[in-house]
Amino acid sequence: MKNKIYIILGAVDAISAYYCSKNGADYIWASSFVISTMLGLQDKGMVKIKYMLPLIKSLIKGSSCPVILDLDVGGRNLSEYRSQLDFLKSLSLGGICIEDENYPKVNAMLKTPIRHLIPPEKMALKIKIAKETLDSKWLIIARTHSLIAKEPFSLLQKRVSFYSKAGADILCIHYTGNSWDFYSRIINNLNSLKPLGVILSKINYIPKPLLFNSKIKFFFFPNQIYRLMLKPIFKIKRKNFLKNLKNEEIINVNKIFKIIDEINKK
Repeated sequence: MKNKIYIILGAVDAISAYYCSKNGADYIWASSFVISTMLGLQDKGMVKIKYMLPLIKSLIKGSSCPVILDLDVGGRNLSEYRSQLDFLKSLSLGGICIEDENYPKVNAMLKTPIRHLIPPEKMALKIKIAKETLDSKWLIIARTHSLIAKEPFSLLQKRVSFYSKAGADILCIHYTGNSWDFYSRIINNLNSLKPLGVILSKINYIPKPLLFNSKIKFFFFPNQIYRLMLKPIFKIKRKNFLKNLKNEEIINVNKIFKIIDEINKK
């Protein structure tokens, strides 16, 4: 883990999970945002996992590498959080990611004056519960929105220290601004005993300041595939429908069926 960079790609279904894992992803990301919106739900904290099970299982089925479930806050309270972890134990996941937002969580990409994070001590307890409940082979990723909430650096460092001591395997520092130099400097100044990861929510590449930061080992691309899939639909308006249609070849149905056959032969 010391010298390697790990790429985590967010897939949408069994086929996209299959191709992401086949073409170099180290892990598949089961995005709470994607799973929620595919069911017509707001992204508010993954508090009803059992209703989302078919989508989660489809990613596991398609992927040939471990799938990490973006569990968000995991429940409205600690009792529900424990219950959801017990429910997840039967799945063939490679890990979970939990974040330090309060319930109801606010999507990281939304600007809001009401974003509240839980105290570092409470998040550390949630990490400990996950380590005690789940298989030791599962990765526990602790994700902090400290930078998004504009907390002082000292509090971000406190969170990183608490989460690391609680047993998190990876510490994910989420930032939604545009200054990659600033982001890289913050991460470079952090003291951490565990590998650090960053979430690239707005772009499809790794900026040089982050790529050459030796402390960053994990790069997350959580929902780019899903958002790119929707882009052509938003571009076409009914009154200009015929004008906007392009002479682009689409994937042959036979190819899709062949992929499904490959997935089911695994």
